[in-house]
Amino acid sequence: MKIAAVVAVLFFAAIGGYIVANYGHNAYVSVEITSSHITRTVDVDIYIDGKYQTTWYNITPGSTWYSKYYFNVHFSLFRDAKLVTITAVSTGGGLGQQSDSKTLTVHNGGKYSVFLVI
Repeated sequence: MKIAAVVAVLFFAAIGGYIVANYGHNAYVSVEITSSHITRTVDVDIYIDGKYQTTWYNITPGSTWYSKYYFNVHFSLFRDAKLVTITAVSTGGGLGQQSDSKTLTVHNGGKYSVFLVI
């Protein structure tokens, strides 16, 4: 019985250590997108480091959309900073798929804004 308790404690300690080591730091990124389309609306998918975050629908020609919240970027407790790429990919609009991206270095607790044109 004592061995099972020790194994359980070690297991949960390892899981906790893994989470802290890989997700101990956070940075926050807001996104602003301006549509360069001139005749039709577009839908825009937002990606951070290739991972899908959200879709913004029906962005009208020439308009600018702002994220109403910050996207959370997690990185290891053992790293001071992380290089991230924010990408916007539009569909529709009559011009086919278009994209824009920015790469930036984020630091723990930092708040960043990215401006993209699609």
